[in-house]
Amino acid sequence: MAKGSRTKPGPVSLALAPILKDAFLELLITQEKFGELLGDIPQSTVSVYLLGERALDMDLFVKMCRVLTVDPVEVLSAALHAAEQ
Repeated sequence: MAKGSRTKPGPVSLALAPILKDAFLELLITQEKFGELLGDIPQSTVSVYLLGERALDMDLFVKMCRVLTVDPVEVLSAALHAAEQ
């Protein structure tokens, strides 16, 4: 893969985005603060993840779930179910 190119998000990534975004909105913090809690991820990058414009790697997905205090297994299960619809 060429440097700087990204894989388009698949159906599971697209299904994860609204679930994570809803949990993020309940946290009542800014995207900038969320990025800091995730390890200094820029706000613009947080935004593309929450919009489903970029696929998450598993480590970041689990870290997001921990910050959002949601169970990653439950979130992934819900996303898989939604992606099958």
